[in-house]
Amino acid sequence: MVAKGRPGRGVLLLALTVVAVVVAIAILWPRAPSERVTGEAAGALVVYSSTDEDQFAALLAAYRQPHRHYHTPRHIADCLQQFDALRDDADQPNAIELAIWFHDAIYDPYRSDNEQASADWAMRFLRENDLPAALQGRVVALILATRHDAIATDRDTAILIDIDLSILGSAADAYDTYRQAVRREYRWVPGPLFRRSRRAVLESFLRRERIFLTDQFHASHEARARDNIGNELARLG
Repeated sequence: MVAKGRPGRGVLLLALTVVAVVVAIAILWPRAPSERVTGEAAGALVVYSSTDEDQFAALLAAYRQPHRHYHTPRHIADCLQQFDALRDDADQPNAIELAIWFHDAIYDPYRSDNEQASADWAMRFLRENDLPAALQGRVVALILATRHDAIATDRDTAILIDIDLSILGSAADAYDTYRQAVRREYRWVPGPLFRRSRRAVLESFLRRERIFLTDQFHASHEARARDNIGNELARLG
């Protein structure tokens, strides 16, 4: 369904200029039919003219794969919105923004190396556009941090991890939608096995001294995340 009316938030544009390459990325809220759009209506992602438009079209197509129910363009749009509030606190904001775009580019519930595969895709894109080696390495490291298997030791990684985990501290109805979407992505996993694996992941978050590492997210999301996780654990039985 296409929403109508004027944008409720406005449009975020990120301009990345590398030699002759200009990539403009936007978060779309309801837009006039006459505008050139790639993506879904409310909250979708738009790519404006670029010599690498095909690359971003492929990226968006990946996020729209039918087996995805949470890891969709909406997730990327939400992450970019969350990043708005912390951009000025980042040391390398462009690296974080690129990592947001690519961190779930590969998402196959049947495989265990999705983050590495996503990082490889990002690296190919960065190399093809002659981005500095230091930036390439930083983006890859940030993407791999979204495996959530280690505590961040620098601010930019903490920002990205907090953004990626922000759904844990969302309102109860939004968390419930997320919970159901994840189960749909893993619907092929037998119930007892899914519940055991899901419980292990959730309990690992509760054992942390802090789920959210930045002061902003800790203040706004921590208590609600612990409540949401506790409620899901009770549901899992």
